[in-house]
Amino acid sequence: MHSTVQDTRFALRMLRKNPGFTAVALISLAVGIGANTAIFSVVNAVLFRDRPFQAPETLVNIYRDQGEGWLYWLNYPDYLELKEQTSGVLSELEGHQIVITQRDMGDQVDVLVGELVTGGYFGMLGVGAHIGRPLLPEDHVAPGAHPVVVLGFEYWQRAFAADPAVVGASLHLAGRDYTVVGVAPQDFAGSIRGFRPAFFAPIMMLGELMPLEENPLASRGWNSFSPVGRMAAGAALPDLRGRLAQVSEYLQESFPGVWQVGDSLVAMPSQEVVFNPGVDRMVRSVNFLALGAVALVLLIACANVASLLLARAVDRRKEVALRLAMGAARGRLVRQLLTESALLGILGGAGGLLLASWVLDLAESLTQSFLIPVGLDLSIDWTVLGFTGLVSLATGAAVGLVPALQATRTDVAPILKGDSAQAGRPRTVALSRILVAGQMAVSAMLLVFAGLFIRSFGATRLVDPGFGYEPTAFLSFMVPSPRYSDAEGLRLVTSFVDEARRVPGVTRAGAISNPHL
Repeated sequence: MHSTVQDTRFALRMLRKNPGFTAVALISLAVGIGANTAIFSVVNAVLFRDRPFQAPETLVNIYRDQGEGWLYWLNYPDYLELKEQTSGVLSELEGHQIVITQRDMGDQVDVLVGELVTGGYFGMLGVGAHIGRPLLPEDHVAPGAHPVVVLGFEYWQRAFAADPAVVGASLHLAGRDYTVVGVAPQDFAGSIRGFRPAFFAPIMMLGELMPLEENPLASRGWNSFSPVGRMAAGAALPDLRGRLAQVSEYLQESFPGVWQVGDSLVAMPSQEVVFNPGVDRMVRSVNFLALGAVALVLLIACANVASLLLARAVDRRKEVALRLAMGAARGRLVRQLLTESALLGILGGAGGLLLASWVLDLAESLTQSFLIPVGLDLSIDWTVLGFTGLVSLATGAAVGLVPALQATRTDVAPILKGDSAQAGRPRTVALSRILVAGQMAVSAMLLVFAGLFIRSFGATRLVDPGFGYEPTAFLSFMVPSPRYSDAEGLRLVTSFVDEARRVPGVTRAGAISNPHL
């Protein structure tokens, strides 16, 4: 222990003695480790971070498989059939769906994205409320009869300045007042990873929040409802899948116009689902590809610092030779030199954490302007800290091992006689050349990958969509409903189009309800 303290103190003195070398090495390592920490934080948020659900290993998501590779959500009537026929293998079956609506604030209308849930949704997940109460089964009785909402924590902070008196206040949504009964916990953002709803409301209010000619709660063509269930005690996933096969056959026989032969219900453990099983493989691949790319950046930084340490070892040959001549063990010197590189790795890791924290804060601030609220928790938790710590220590060992071994392979006699020009120099030059060549090779590889990505992205702009789109200006807006009837809304949109046609330079103008992506 005493020798470790001595080595650390000596390493600190040597780093302070060479501030230029130390600054360049730390900046290189901070950039490399910071990039890895930032990307790993995203990967951790997308793939690994546990959500605050009670017994998440017993939760399952249920989808409709039409044999196209993508798994679809269900409609509400199908959910009711499913709930009734799976009661033996599922202790609970709840559900949710996304809704886009408007909040009328008098002088302006704010577009909000919320999540509509069944009455037992919060209870099944074991989620309470930050203040007030969550939605309860009594909020799930009759369509249109439960105008209550639970605010999302982030929206509560942003729109209401985290005022606890918001409980009991009214929120004017889609032409109707909704009573705020609570605020969701800070770490809860619903069941859809990466999505942070502004509010939660009972699914019974779907027809009120999205006024349609067709009642979506009674329609088998409105496939926007995502069931989430909890396995019953003693039941296993094969039991559920067997029951779902029976329910699928029943739905095909009972509703042949909606359920085709070959359509089936499938269950996936909720912990294995990122967004949708149909795209999760691609999502995982993209995340690990990004992690691999920044690992190459760190490799370049390591090679750069190792080259600096090799050059520094040449300057310290006389010091090392003198210590060897005085009886210092080679292993002791290697350990001391590795302590210096480990200290560089640790300090570089600390700088990388600061850099990653700044980048992640910037990324989160940029997502605030998105219409669909991005809800990834990019905070640096213990998993990220552990990853950064391991990377920092591994980096310190990687950059210092070869220079330390090379520095202690010194021909003592020639150096002490003053003939140090060629002592150990050929090996050092060869290693330096290898490191430089490695940096250039990896850098070229990254440049090629970046060029291919940019070229592929640019190629998408050359695809003929089948209609003219340049030069085009696009304006997105929502007609406040039900403030405007269908006829009034159509007249409003028509007036916008007429005004747009009068703008100098505009040759044509039109409107569409669902624009091409």
